[in-house]
Amino acid sequence: MNALIVPLLLTVALGMAAFWAHRRMNQVHRRILEAELNGRDYDLLSEHDRYFLNQAVSLKFQQSTGHKLASFVLLYAYPTLFIGEKLLGRTHWSALEVFGGSTAFYFLTLALVGLFTQAMVWG
Repeated sequence: MNALIVPLLLTVALGMAAFWAHRRMNQVHRRILEAELNGRDYDLLSEHDRYFLNQAVSLKFQQSTGHKLASFVLLYAYPTLFIGEKLLGRTHWSALEVFGGSTAFYFLTLALVGLFTQAMVWG
């Protein structure tokens, strides 16, 4: 049972960090978008204005800390997204499903590696 505590704590810590990074990434993106809108309503913009607004927001987001947070979140969530798309055919996930699925995947992987390593060392 002790062999499962470390993987559990590690995956919970990683899951919480990824969830925090996801929330922070959304906040950064929203602030950049609101700054670029400058009080205008997004729904009232023309397609041309929306396109250039999205390009400006994307460029500023890539230059901010949001880009690094997005990379971490994507790497953390990749197992759930990949397995879900290939096996289940799903492409849309809630944040809870993504982080819960990835946490379960990493926990099982770390637990199996730990148990296998322990079995190899003890006999």
